[in-house]
Amino acid sequence: MDAIELNFPKRDFRIDRYPDECPRCHRSIDSTRVYQNIELEDKLELVFCCPSEKCKRLFISVYQQVDSRDNYYRYTNSYPKIPHETVVAAELKDISPTFYEIYNQAMIADNHNLTQLVGVGLRKSLEFLIKDYCMTTHPTEQAEIKKNNLSQIIKTYLKHSTFREIVEKTVWLGNDETHYHRQWKTKDIDDLKNLLHITQHYLLMEIEANKYICDMSNKTKK
Repeated sequence: MDAIELNFPKRDFRIDRYPDECPRCHRSIDSTRVYQNIELEDKLELVFCCPSEKCKRLFISVYQQVDSRDNYYRYTNSYPKIPHETVVAAELKDISPTFYEIYNQAMIADNHNLTQLVGVGLRKSLEFLIKDYCMTTHPTEQAEIKKNNLSQIIKTYLKHSTFREIVEKTVWLGNDETHYHRQWKTKDIDDLKNLLHITQHYLLMEIEANKYICDMSNKTKK
């Protein structure tokens, strides 16, 4: 692709391309209008406007200088970058709105490369999800569930062996993200994300299974 010539009152620039996605709404766009130019040593910042009728927001694209002799710059990124909202099943949102809030914030931190915060957030979100779920299935024991540690809750209230083991392993990796010394040196944050994802799927299966068991048991009694 040929370089794009940009002419400003004080100086001319050449860039490799315009941004093709709005960092706010994430729609594919055809950026053609440059509103402003800011020069920062070996970087160039250009202000664009999203052409989508549903957005129309301004954003800044950053270009890194490649060749100072002809003022050539290459696109690197655009900001502010608004992460996609994390998809969580409606059933889990209903059971634990706080889980969803914490989980979504952890994913936002992940999108912004705040690597030291992601695991802490995921571990906290897991605790709210499991405790809130157990309180829905054992409403008369809410006080005990709230005050007991998560490991005890898992042993006491999660009866399905595979589900219980998956949640335990998720807790172990989550604890690694909150402690000074790591126990699981061959596992990383991606493993924690995967285990938490599996935990959500198991939980959804339990919810659906319990609905059928309850519904069909009631009909049998009639």
